[in-house]
Amino acid sequence: GSKTNEWVQLVYSFKVVLKAICTDGRPLVLYLDDLQWVDERSLKLTTEILIDQSIRNLLIIGSYRSNEVHNDPQHQLTTAVSQWKNNGKTIH
Repeated sequence: GSKTNEWVQLVYSFKVVLKAICTDGRPLVLYLDDLQWVDERSLKLTTEILIDQSIRNLLIIGSYRSNEVHNDPQHQLTTAVSQWKNNGKTIH
């Protein structure tokens, strides 16, 4: 449907912008705060960015309240972090 096409276009556009900004001479740090409240779409967009091997010179720093995430193994952030690790991303 059109919502799916809009989503695909948004992800594609965001990646194009990141690839243009994140160069050898101009790395980018993206700080995402309060990830315990992240919505599903934002988490999916973050995952799309992290698994795209063509996006380089980008550091994403995320923070969350561990007491709201670690006590819930079904929390969407816990699931996403596992997926990121399985894709070879370094998570601290």
